[in-house]
Amino acid sequence: MMDQGVALAVLLGVAGLYAWHHAKRLRGPRREESAPRNKASGGRGEVTYLRDRGGSARERARQEAIARVMERVGRMSLEEARCAAEPLLREPRVWRPSGGPPSGAELARLAPGLRALVAQAAAVDVLGGALRIDGARAAEWRMPHADVLSFGAGTREAEAFVRIGTDDAGSPMVARPGEEDVFVVRGSDSGRAAWTVRYASLYHWLLVHHGLEEETRRVSGR
Repeated sequence: MMDQGVALAVLLGVAGLYAWHHAKRLRGPRREESAPRNKASGGRGEVTYLRDRGGSARERARQEAIARVMERVGRMSLEEARCAAEPLLREPRVWRPSGGPPSGAELARLAPGLRALVAQAAAVDVLGGALRIDGARAAEWRMPHADVLSFGAGTREAEAFVRIGTDDAGSPMVARPGEEDVFVVRGSDSGRAAWTVRYASLYHWLLVHHGLEEETRRVSGR
C-alpha cells in the first residue's frame, strides 16, 4: 500500500497528462501547446509537461485548478470516493450503460466495489467516451513485456490482471484480482517502454477526470 503522500504525488503526475488531454478535447489544439513528457526519478513517478510560452494567466489558473482537483480526490478514502461519485453515476452524460448485466469468471475475480460497477451493464461509456468499460469482454491481461515503469505499485510481466476497459487513447484499464485499484497502461502496444498510472479505485478515476473536465471548462470560460 502506498502512503498518502506518495499516492498524492502519483495523482499529481496524472494531472499533467490527463488535464492536457482533456483540455485538447474541450478547446482544440493550441499552436504553442506541446504533448506531455514523462520521466522517472528515484522510483517515484514524475511528469513534466510543457506550458504555453510565457505562461499565460489562463494557463496558470488552469494548473491551479488541476492541483485543487488532484489534492481533493487524492485524499479520499474508498468510501468517501464512492459517496462522492454516486451522483455522477446517475447522470447519463457521465455514466451511460448499455446492454444487460454481463457474467463471467473474470468478473468474479474483481474486488466487490469494482465488480459492482463493471457488472452493471455489458458496456458503459464514461464521460462521453473518455473511458469505455467492457464488462461483457472482461478478460485476463498481462503486461506485453518487462519494460514497464509503474507509478505507485510494482508490476511483473507474468502477473495476470483483469482487463475491464479502454480509454479514448486506446490504453487498457486493468485491475489486479481482488483489489479495488485500477491501472491505465500507456504504451503497452508500442513495443517500447510502457508505464502505468494507478488510481485507488474506479470511483477515484471518475472523480479525477470529471473534476478536471469541469475545472477546464470553468477556467476556459466554456
